[in-house]
Amino acid sequence: MKKKNVALIVVAIVVLAAGIYLLTRQKPMETPLPAETTSTPVPSQTPEPTVEPTAALTDTPAPESQVTVVPTTGGLPSAEPVQRSNFFAGLELQDIYGEPFDASVFEGKPALINIWATWCNPCVVEMPHLDELAKEYAGKITIIGLHAEGVTVKDDELVPWEEQSEAARALAENLGLTFPLINPDANLFVLMNAPDYGLQVTVFPTTWLIDEAGTVAGVIPGSRDLEGWREEIDGFLKYLEDRSLEMDEG
Repeated sequence: MKKKNVALIVVAIVVLAAGIYLLTRQKPMETPLPAETTSTPVPSQTPEPTVEPTAALTDTPAPESQVTVVPTTGGLPSAEPVQRSNFFAGLELQDIYGEPFDASVFEGKPALINIWATWCNPCVVEMPHLDELAKEYAGKITIIGLHAEGVTVKDDELVPWEEQSEAARALAENLGLTFPLINPDANLFVLMNAPDYGLQVTVFPTTWLIDEAGTVAGVIPGSRDLEGWREEIDGFLKYLEDRSLEMDEG
């Protein structure tokens, strides 16, 4: 009987010891995976940075004031530019210094009008390139910078924006620019702002390519580096040459 009791006591002690072990043993640490590791795969390789930013990366959206349809009240121009045989050649324009600009340069010769603003960094970066190309292509195409903020609307009147023109002059002098820089007249203001003609400026810089007859043959949004602009200009001149040959053959 005593042996039986001893055996029961031993069994009880073993069970009790096992229970104490199970209750007091240290549990393994469990660290949940962060949510992103379960939903976002890690790229296999990091893309190389682009040496020259593309236009999509450098375009600067135009401010709201530059994309609003021109009102037609008071002394403002209507959204109907003056119609001429050569629209651009007939304009009465001034440069950013307030001096008359000879618009006859648009007559019988293609032109490139680059629309820019002083606060637009991509515009500023490419302006020395355009200045260089204006000299290089002087006999083939006229390159002009159109300062978008040379005029503004005040009390329902289109008036010169002297503060911005002063900033434009300071920028031109700082960069040593020599190619023509003009302010818009009422007609160019309408073209830049009204959506009716497909030339509304929504990003800076924007460039108009104009043929010998004063027709806008192409629109280039965004900036380019020096070689990029050479390619654009050469392509445009080649297009005009091919078009002229087709017309002669026709």
